[in-house]
Amino acid sequence: MQVFRESKELKRCLDSRTAVTVGTFDGIHLGHRKLIGYLNDQAQKRDLKSVVVTFEPHPIYVLRPDLPLQRIVLPEEKIERLSKFGLDYLLVLNFNKKLANFTATQFFAEILVGDLDSGFVAL
Repeated sequence: MQVFRESKELKRCLDSRTAVTVGTFDGIHLGHRKLIGYLNDQAQKRDLKSVVVTFEPHPIYVLRPDLPLQRIVLPEEKIERLSKFGLDYLLVLNFNKKLANFTATQFFAEILVGDLDSGFVAL
C-alpha cells in the first residue's frame, strides 16, 4: 500500500481507474473491515485500484475544537492497521477549513472523480 498526502500527488501515479471509500477510519472496527473488504472485492471485479481516503487531523479538531476527543488510534497506527487490508493506495488528506468548506458535490467532482479517476465509490 502506497501512502499519499495529496490527491494530486496520487493522481500522478495512477495508471488505472480507482475504487474509493472515504472515512475517518479511526479504529478500524467491524464495519470498517466489511467496507474495506467490499471495496477490495469491487476493485478486483472491475479491474480497478483500491483507494481509502481518510483525514488528519480528525475532522472534529477542525469542526468542533471545543469538543474533547479521545483518539482510538494515533495516525501512524491507523496507517499501520490499514496496511493489512491489501489496499493499493491510502490517501491521507489534511483536514483543514478549506477542505471542510467543500460541498459534497465539489469533493466528489474535484477529488474522487477529478484526481482519483474513481470508477466506483463505496459509501
